[in-house]
Amino acid sequence: MDLQQKRIILCMVLVIIGTVFLVQTMQPNQPEAIVVQTNTAEKPEDSFLQPETIKNELVVHVAGAVQNPGVYTLQDGSRVEDAITRAQLLPQSDADALNRAALLSDGQKIVVPFAGEAQTSNPLTESETGTMPNDKVNLNHATLAQLMTLPGIGEVKAQAIMQYRQEHNGFQTIDQLLQVNGIGSAIYSQIADLVCV
Repeated sequence: MDLQQKRIILCMVLVIIGTVFLVQTMQPNQPEAIVVQTNTAEKPEDSFLQPETIKNELVVHVAGAVQNPGVYTLQDGSRVEDAITRAQLLPQSDADALNRAALLSDGQKIVVPFAGEAQTSNPLTESETGTMPNDKVNLNHATLAQLMTLPGIGEVKAQAIMQYRQEHNGFQTIDQLLQVNGIGSAIYSQIADLVCV
């Protein structure tokens, strides 16, 4: 290969290199990919930001001449009438002995007297022990727990006493205990001096 041919080949190579370089430099620069991170985590519930509605409630104990003695939860501002209505009065109750329009307070005990029953204490402020002034357990007022304080009376017998009281509209005499299922003469002799009606 003579010198002339070498020069031609060299020129062609330079032209090719120059063309490739020129094409690459003329292409527009592609922007770099931008990764945008989005917060896919769920936002916390907005409910915890809002103050919870405070329910103003009070709890009272209704006992005495009612079909369903027990503890009731009522709205603040409720009256005695609301409580005894929930407990359902017995036909022989003397609800007029109470101030039915009186406002209730939390923890209050309401004792609905039976008609003709001697009022030995304020029915709205009777001792929280559930006993009468002579420390005897009143069969018509006592709660399950109070009946269970009597000797020989467990939960089953106490429930039987309360069931008899509801079904027979209360005890008229102490001797009626002998008619309660599960209470015989032996138990009766132990508790006869500890109860009253």
